[in-house]
Amino acid sequence: MNHEQRLDIAAAKLAIRQPFIATIFSGLRREISDTVPTAAVKGMHLRFNPLFMDVLDDEELLFVAAHEAMHPALLHSYRVGDRQPGLWNTAADATINPQLIESGLKMPVWDDKKFAMFPEAKAEGKKKGDPFGVLIDWVKGDMDSEVVYQKLIEEQEKKEKDKPEDGSGDGSGDGDPKGGWGNSGDLEAADGAGGEGDAQSEAEVRVLVSQAARTAFASGDKSALIQRILGVCSQSDTDWKDETRSMMTESSRNDYSYRRFSRRFLYTGVYLPSLWSESLGTLGVGIDTSGSMTESQLAAIEKNLRIIIEDCAPDRVIVVYCDAEINKTVVFEKGEELVLEMCGGGGTDMRKITDYFSGVEERLAGVIVFTDLYTPFPTVEPDYTLLWGAVNADRSTKPPVGRRVEVKV
Repeated sequence: MNHEQRLDIAAAKLAIRQPFIATIFSGLRREISDTVPTAAVKGMHLRFNPLFMDVLDDEELLFVAAHEAMHPALLHSYRVGDRQPGLWNTAADATINPQLIESGLKMPVWDDKKFAMFPEAKAEGKKKGDPFGVLIDWVKGDMDSEVVYQKLIEEQEKKEKDKPEDGSGDGSGDGDPKGGWGNSGDLEAADGAGGEGDAQSEAEVRVLVSQAARTAFASGDKSALIQRILGVCSQSDTDWKDETRSMMTESSRNDYSYRRFSRRFLYTGVYLPSLWSESLGTLGVGIDTSGSMTESQLAAIEKNLRIIIEDCAPDRVIVVYCDAEINKTVVFEKGEELVLEMCGGGGTDMRKITDYFSGVEERLAGVIVFTDLYTPFPTVEPDYTLLWGAVNADRSTKPPVGRRVEVKV
């Protein structure tokens, strides 16, 4: 039996045991190739190393096939953004594998006789029966890859801080995480600027996944996985920078002024004021300081906010730092350069920020709160435009008031 036939059999078995995943797997373009160490997915393309397939039994190959199909199902190639590719791959794998194990599929386990030719053979401390692939004990199947990635980043930064100043260490560990099978990496960014994939490739994957999920849902599969897939596919990933600009410019059209007459009544000879104001008002910025962001992410937000503020020129900018309580507010007048800083820590309650701005007497151009959305939300829509800048947030979280916009930094 050749390699293509083994994959065909795997597809047939998946059709019986995991119909949704089988539809995705069958819709992808498969290739047997030694250009990848084990198996890898890139957009609509799956590649399997023939030597890797040879050491897997049929049930292990079934798991690998399902795993690779889950990457496009969850649009992982297109959600990487500016994140570290290897760590993102690891986070994505860590969310996929528990779901497949729970569904009854058999994950490959370490066997030095089988996997000696693969990268993880060099890892110290591996023993027979250990997972051959990513499995993290604190990761549950319903966790989002962005959330897992953020925690992995925090763990990575903590290890760096705890390193002796002379750079010495015990030399243990598996080195930089790459994800995949044997830490070989199995998630390749689709072609396109910024590693996020070109529009045609992403659209093709979205159509395949959305159709498969809708068919499964209509056939009676109301599982959390299918509903989650539908949510991921339908999410527009509204860019926070565009929405912030729009929010600020629209806010200027809220005062009646005779400097611009209403065209609706000019034909009657009646000159009435139109809604217009040269003043943009005050921009409110909320920063969740409970550990939602890294220093590099905050720096990226600061850089983009400076550009927006320079272009739109609000009267002033009020920055509120908050965890469970507001711990700092800073006001930047027009012309002053915005500076954001890491501060605070502890619990999270972003209602304190929205309440604060509800008490501001000056006219607000709008408020954007940067947070991971792990917070109680206000239940009443405020009297100003409110944006939730979602940083490393679970994609299924939908604030009851305001609008969620995606922050990819």
